[in-house]
Amino acid sequence: VTVRESPTATATLLFDPNHSWNERILAEQFRY
Repeated sequence: VTVRESPTATATLLFDPNHSWNERILAEQFRY
């Protein structure tokens, strides 16, 4: 596996102040 960082690729992340990153990650990993 090769992992690289691109200086030109961009992404928009939407942030909900009412939900922490930990909650979101757990919800996405364990969603049924």
